Amino acid sequence: MKAIIKDHWDPEEWNKWVASSPSGTIFQTTHWAAVMGERNKWAPRYLVVRDHESKQPSALLLFFKKKFLDVPLSGANARGLTRLVRELFPSYTWLYGPLFLGEEDQTAAKCLLSALDKKAQEDGIHFVDKVRLPCHDMGSEASLWAPSFLEAGYRIEREEATLLLDLRCGEEDLMSRYRQSARKAIRRARDEGIQIKEISTLWELSQYYAFFKRASRRKDIEGFRVPPWQVFRSLWKHLQPDACLRFFAAHRGNETLCGLGIWKFNGIWTEFFSVQSEKSFREKLYGNDLLKDEILRTAVREGARVYDLAGISPDPATPKESGIRRFKEKWGGEKVTIRMFGKTCRYSLLGRTAHLVRKLKGENR
Repeated sequence: MKAIIKDHWDPEEWNKWVASSPSGTIFQTTHWAAVMGERNKWAPRYLVVRDHESKQPSALLLFFKKKFLDVPLSGANARGLTRLVRELFPSYTWLYGPLFLGEEDQTAAKCLLSALDKKAQEDGIHFVDKVRLPCHDMGSEASLWAPSFLEAGYRIEREEATLLLDLRCGEEDLMSRYRQSARKAIRRARDEGIQIKEISTLWELSQYYAFFKRASRRKDIEGFRVPPWQVFRSLWKHLQPDACLRFFAAHRGNETLCGLGIWKFNGIWTEFFSVQSEKSFREKLYGNDLLKDEILRTAVREGARVYDLAGISPDPATPKESGIRRFKEKWGGEKVTIRMFGKTCRYSLLGRTAHLVRKLKGENR
């Protein structure tokens, strides 16, 4: 097998390959590469493994982070300082890759990881930083990627979890999986006169962003920082024309109560940027429930396969984390563990030093 790495790839060909994998999400497409290039100045690397028949058994879109980035730290603590050090040096990162573009092939996995290591050395990479492996192929066997990464010297840096809803069952079966608390909340939201509207123009998005910015001030998520308008505009510019981005909002009269964004590609819908107004939170209105129901129904009608509720705490440590988990669990999803892998590259002086420190501390690999 042969590995090919390019800085650019034909978008139509690449995105077609990504869509051929049941786990292929927006985060492995050229659409996402365009967003990250404009937003963070990350340089894409397209890595493909080809066999002797010129078929592509595996592929990966990764990003080369060349310079220091202005990232939110989680306070002046050890984890924040470690994050700062990592951002000072060149690194690789990516989301939900690599992908098998056919049957899983251990030889292809090893070839891809070997080529990745060689390219990292050429680019002077110090870290491969908290990458997520594919997780959206519901009902599939455990992937070869995790053991292949461990064998190649990667370590599990963190474990997260999400809930995935299988939408292939149809609308009625999906609704039957809702817990009673969800169905009751949806009825109450309708009785309260709450309605759902989709954002359809850039001007509407600018109005929604103004609400998002105001409402996000009540968020107490560690490290959360309201993204600037330029981020929303860049997302709209690169993703909306190909129907890879949606925003929905719940209204009562002329008042916006809450909203939610959706990444959309290959039948996989992933929610992001959930927000709720202070009034909605204080008065315990049920706009979020009706919003979720309407988005799920829309996804089913449009032929989506998987809905990703985008993260829950595996072990809730605060009342807020417990509340978020309860809210997301009532829609009937399947819990999936997401392991974040990382690697300190040993061929640089910094990498060798970091590896030695880990070894002395008894950490894995």
